[in-house]
Amino acid sequence: MNKSFALDPTRMNYEAHVLEKFSSSASPFPAALESSNVHAVWLFSYDKEPKLLEIEDNGSRNFKDAYTDKTLEIPLIGKDLAAWLAALHTCSQEMSLKLPGHIPDTNNNPIAVDIYRHSYRNLHTPLSLFGHDPQLAHRIDDEFGILLATENECICHGNFWPGNVLVHITENKTAKMTIVDWEIVRRGTSATDVGQFAAEAFLLDRFRGGRGLLPCFLAFVYHC
Repeated sequence: MNKSFALDPTRMNYEAHVLEKFSSSASPFPAALESSNVHAVWLFSYDKEPKLLEIEDNGSRNFKDAYTDKTLEIPLIGKDLAAWLAALHTCSQEMSLKLPGHIPDTNNNPIAVDIYRHSYRNLHTPLSLFGHDPQLAHRIDDEFGILLATENECICHGNFWPGNVLVHITENKTAKMTIVDWEIVRRGTSATDVGQFAAEAFLLDRFRGGRGLLPCFLAFVYHC
């Protein structure tokens, strides 16, 4: 654990802010998604002082753990998640993350941007550890990492991976999925959400049964 890298608790204000928008009658999500098997977790209330979120309960299993469940139609889940993610990116292009009365006056989540920059700034450490040229990491940071501070396409979940997808099996055996953990939501490029999930899907397919999550997810993202 790196105790010198403390996460600013203000990030919870951004999570509550975006979930409040998604949980209201004025949600930017299109009406067509009302019948989707995927939705953002519903926010009931937020106590700002202790940073306490009250959200809906949608089961104790996340998709990472549930991946090996033979009752789940993994290709269909990949398609559903891709459609939902594409809708998030499309409907939120004009959506601001500016917190009411918050200084600095920005429409983004600077904490989330800094967390992403941390990964790029420190890429040289694992590369050096495994015998690679650390200068490659610096070139990657200079060319790609710096873009994180300026990209402004749409709202990005920020940590979109199977561990943040809760899976609930309904009485008719349909898998309903809830997207949780929005604390590093930010404005950025949709490719970061897609890329993160694709990388995690590759690992699940490679090491936990090869059930075809990655190709279905990417194919449907492409068509969206």
